[in-house]
Amino acid sequence: MTTFTKHVGKTADGKKAVVVFREIPGAEDHALVVLSEYIDPNIHDELMGFVENQGQADMDLYKVLSRHSWFDNTNVLESLHTRKLLTKVPVSEITMTPTPSVTVSLTELNSQLNKMVAKTSSSDVSGEPRSAPGTLDDKTIADQMRRQAMQFEAEAKRLRSEADTLDPSRPGRPRKAAATATAEA
Repeated sequence: MTTFTKHVGKTADGKKAVVVFREIPGAEDHALVVLSEYIDPNIHDELMGFVENQGQADMDLYKVLSRHSWFDNTNVLESLHTRKLLTKVPVSEITMTPTPSVTVSLTELNSQLNKMVAKTSSSDVSGEPRSAPGTLDDKTIADQMRRQAMQFEAEAKRLRSEADTLDPSRPGRPRKAAATATAEA
């Protein structure tokens, strides 16, 4: 039995693509994709791992990628951006291929998904303003920054410990209390 895989497709010229943003906020007629034939095989394999596993539980792949890190502890979504691996492509030029025998245009898929989101939004009676699909709000960005800072702090502790093991004659900085007590003596 063939499995259904979200977020994969091809461009009009037949290049395989992973669709990270189905629509770009403010430019809904374009999507951001990773053209898989142009990336390092190791990055490709790890990206496909996210797509095939955690990515199947979410309608938008960018949300999944913003919550996960590569093997080197860099945020996946930010890394794709800084490595210039995200390519802006007109939505009309992307065909989704959830199975080898099933294809659907991204334009049609977005239309159907946006109708579903509109129905859900109109039934929300909380009065809270809704962001456009795919929009990163300040809270999400701040959460990502905090998560990344925690990862950096953990990595710094690990590196200090490793350095102290390699050269015990120069351990990390002494604590302030210890430095003050030494100065008073």
